[in-house]
Amino acid sequence: MSKSAFKYIQNKKAFFLFSVVLGILLVSASIFVSVHIAKNQAILKEASRLEVITNSVLDRMRSTHDQFVFFTNKNSQIPASEACSAANVRKMQEEDVSAFSIQAIGHITGNTIDCSSLEIFNGMNLGEPYRVDKDGNRVWASLKNRTINSYPYAVMERNGYVAILVPQHTIEALGSPEVAVGIFNVDHHVIFTSRGKINQQWIADYQGDKPKTIIDYTNKFIVYIAPNTTKMLAVVTAIPMSELSDEIKNFAVIFIPLGILIAVGLTLGFIYIAKNQSSYRSELLVALARNQFFLEYQPIIDLKSKSCVGAEALIRWRSPHDGLVRPDLFIPLAEESGLICQITHKVFELVENDMGETLRNNPHFHIGINVSAADLQSDHLILIIQNLIKNTGILSHQIIIEATETGLLNDGNALTLLKQIRDLGIQVAIDDFGTGYSSLSYLTKFELDYLKIDKTFVDAVDTDAVTGQVAFHIIEMAKSLNLEMVAEGVETERQAQVLIEHGVRYVQGWLYSKSLSAKDFIIYLQNNAKHQ
Repeated sequence: MSKSAFKYIQNKKAFFLFSVVLGILLVSASIFVSVHIAKNQAILKEASRLEVITNSVLDRMRSTHDQFVFFTNKNSQIPASEACSAANVRKMQEEDVSAFSIQAIGHITGNTIDCSSLEIFNGMNLGEPYRVDKDGNRVWASLKNRTINSYPYAVMERNGYVAILVPQHTIEALGSPEVAVGIFNVDHHVIFTSRGKINQQWIADYQGDKPKTIIDYTNKFIVYIAPNTTKMLAVVTAIPMSELSDEIKNFAVIFIPLGILIAVGLTLGFIYIAKNQSSYRSELLVALARNQFFLEYQPIIDLKSKSCVGAEALIRWRSPHDGLVRPDLFIPLAEESGLICQITHKVFELVENDMGETLRNNPHFHIGINVSAADLQSDHLILIIQNLIKNTGILSHQIIIEATETGLLNDGNALTLLKQIRDLGIQVAIDDFGTGYSSLSYLTKFELDYLKIDKTFVDAVDTDAVTGQVAFHIIEMAKSLNLEMVAEGVETERQAQVLIEHGVRYVQGWLYSKSLSAKDFIIYLQNNAKHQ
């Protein structure tokens, strides 16, 4: 070997060693700084999460108050002598069904409830009110009656009419279980209702002037407080720092030593991958072009006949690189990248190919197709529905368009488009109703045929959980509006029994079948179709 070659090899080795040492030092320093930044970012993220949960509680409180004001203003014109007439009691019962957050409504004289939408409150003396507001509204708080509810309830009175509510309902089914939530009086700092531990110290000096974030390093909690519109009540939420500090500590103890050894390789690998990987948008476009999307079908069962009467089409993506990609990952990416309408179009094409013949042979069978908020702002949806009907020769009622509450937020465009869809004879369902806690006006404003009850509520129908009671409220609302109901995620015979007893006829869930490929579903339908 020549001296020059030997020197070249030595220089190359020296450069390699220098690069490795420098890389380890730089990566070690970056990991140290990253851990510090990660801790601060984790705190900020959790504070933002608490803000979202707090605002959700405040929205519910505001919605409840608006319903209360609407009811009392509407009934204040009725003479006191007719307040408890049979006709007016029936009206109160009808209004109670549509009042999502209110337990019961009634008429009061002095401190005694004369009559109400629930007979168990009739004749009840509430005693002296907890407070009287400047506008004359009276409020009773922390009332208890075991025959009514295990939770304390509150009563609000205005113009001789009362609304009875359970404050605990306002904070149930919100956020993760580790998040503590409470509602308290700003003047006296008395907690009316809570879930989880609320430290009195957090609210002791709160004045109710504006939202406030507290980093309690002593007790190791992140806390967020915000007042309602009257600034008389406030909501406090808190989460222990252990939810984030444990993760950071474990990362520091276990992964930093390993990170020093492998970080250079990971960094180079990341750079290589970053250069060769296309963007998410490009990946989705490739997936569409190469037919990587396919459908599975979730059977819908008629509880009365125990037969399959329909199915919900569920989009799936099998990537050659990543395998089966979960819909909750790629659907948001498709929405963000502006490709969701193209994916919806692909769903219609797949339904046509998979189920065209099956739909023609089973005229009483239907397919539910989910559409996004973007689809409801585009006339293109009408065209692809018409093409599906034309190309397959199926009946229009065999298609059900499923839209979520989010998709209905833009009232004007969505209202017009849904009317055009129903004019074609297509049925419309509102999916996952109740999970967004949107205004109940959607149910009366939009022309709908079906209301789908989310699995969150179905899971609790045979338990004592508050969400089970919410499910029954949703069912009663659907009945009052003559909407058919489909319960999602039914997994036990008991759930099915409770649902049919309350008037829910159609269900889907693993009790009857998981989602199936097109081929397997057609076999399932042949074995479980309703005989006409």
